[in-house]
Amino acid sequence: MTDVRAEVGAALPLTVEGMDVLDPFVSIYGSGWSLGVNCDWKLSRGDEIAVTSESDEEDITRAFEALIGKAVVDVEVDDGLFDPTFGFDSGERLTVVADTDLDPWVFKAEQFSQTLVGRGPEGHKEWLGQHSV
Repeated sequence: MTDVRAEVGAALPLTVEGMDVLDPFVSIYGSGWSLGVNCDWKLSRGDEIAVTSESDEEDITRAFEALIGKAVVDVEVDDGLFDPTFGFDSGERLTVVADTDLDPWVFKAEQFSQTLVGRGPEGHKEWLGQHSV
């Protein structure tokens, strides 16, 4: 089985070259990689939340446009693929808050052995049940 954290870490940094917003869903991408978030999320810097999936589309677009040229330098994700956090070299953090079990987020890169598809709340409970000690 692939160690998700190690595989993702080996692919970093990933430079953001573009973004798309289809309120409330967001995508960021670069050469050979992409992240699509199709559930609740928040973008913060320190303790301050800049925007969330509930923000106005104009505010969301402005916040994600500001990430272009920045790099994803840290990803906190477990093998259960539930609610990851993506850290940028500019200090922002994108935190996924899965509220659906229908592919809440998808992260792929040429360096990954597989496309990472997040789990929602029920899928995560099931995964925990299969991996408890």
